[in-house]
Amino acid sequence: MTLLIEDGSNVPDANSFVTLDEVKEYATARNRTIPEDDVELEALTIRAMDFIIANRARYQGTKTYSDQPLPFPRTGMYIDGTLIAPDVIVPEVKNLECQLVVDGAAGVDFLPTTQGGAVKRKVVGPLETEWFSADQSANYSSSAAVDSWLDPLLKQYGGGPLRVERV
Repeated sequence: MTLLIEDGSNVPDANSFVTLDEVKEYATARNRTIPEDDVELEALTIRAMDFIIANRARYQGTKTYSDQPLPFPRTGMYIDGTLIAPDVIVPEVKNLECQLVVDGAAGVDFLPTTQGGAVKRKVVGPLETEWFSADQSANYSSSAAVDSWLDPLLKQYGGGPLRVERV
């Protein structure tokens, strides 16, 4: 599969915000190991995009173009109190995708598959259910590095930008 890079202009069928070279530069700058094989690296990059898309309801603002395939660019997004132009892919988005690739290369499954809950064992008669303990469940808890790039993109509930309008 070929990566089609969204640059803020609503690229049809876009599936990434970063090129493989950008992922490699990010990982090298942080002394992190990623696959040397471009096919494997592409797959991790697409998987990182799956995480970004899965979190789309949490982002500030709205998609700039109604038909854009990815959740960015966005209209009405503020970072550090500054309104971001509606056709810009901010560095936080690119770094988030790169960090997710790095985490994925380290074996982190940031979109774990679960079946309804953390049931370890279930016996129907006479109704016995055993649950995994909280530390055994298959939930992804993002790394501090992922959070550092993700947090500025999220809707703010108290303490974020406040827009006042006279009605």
